[in-house]
Amino acid sequence: MNDRGKTKEQLLNELSEMRRRVALLEKTRPIKDQTEDALRRTEETLKLILNLSTNFVILPSDEVDEGIDDVMKMWGSSLELNGFTCLSSPMTAA
Repeated sequence: MNDRGKTKEQLLNELSEMRRRVALLEKTRPIKDQTEDALRRTEETLKLILNLSTNFVILPSDEVDEGIDDVMKMWGSSLELNGFTCLSSPMTAA
């Protein structure tokens, strides 16, 4: 970057533009941080779903309900997934 041949007005215009760009970056940083956090939580949720669902691939269909109950016991009665709370409601045979 060779600024020696630029006029004072050109340099002031560039400085003004750089300040505008920095202000814009500072303004959008919280949005970027929120987006990255949401992406991280989504990734964690998808990994959890993948890990749990692989357990059900090998289960016979008559054991799926029991498998769901086992997973809910393992992880607790409620799971917080991206702001949604999934509550278990175990179905028991009469």
